[in-house]
Amino acid sequence: MDTMKKVVVIDPVLETIFGASYRNYKELYALGGFSMFTCSMVDYNEDTNTGNDLFIDDEGLLKTNQKYFTFAGVGTFAGVGILIGSDHATGDSIDTLWTVRQVRRAVSFEPNGYRIEPSMTFHVIE
Repeated sequence: MDTMKKVVVIDPVLETIFGASYRNYKELYALGGFSMFTCSMVDYNEDTNTGNDLFIDDEGLLKTNQKYFTFAGVGTFAGVGILIGSDHATGDSIDTLWTVRQVRRAVSFEPNGYRIEPSMTFHVIE
């Protein structure tokens, strides 16, 4: 049985940050407006083996007229971001422990015209 999980959504197009919830991965894709995502760890609590991850559009840098946001101490990202709690022992998603207010203090929206050029680096392993 799927249970509702609390998340915080960062929308750089509307420049809004709001709380939401989702029940399964299909709702998560709809909430973010993406078909693939990548994760960036925001924090980790060694005592509880839990943390929070930022799910972002894996194709965000490839979209035209994209908007960006910066999450302090984590990085700058293209498109919608969803902050999700994670249980590192099981790999399950859990409620985020961040409040909307905390996320608002940690996030800034980049101005119109800001752009990150996509790039790839290859390393030879011998």
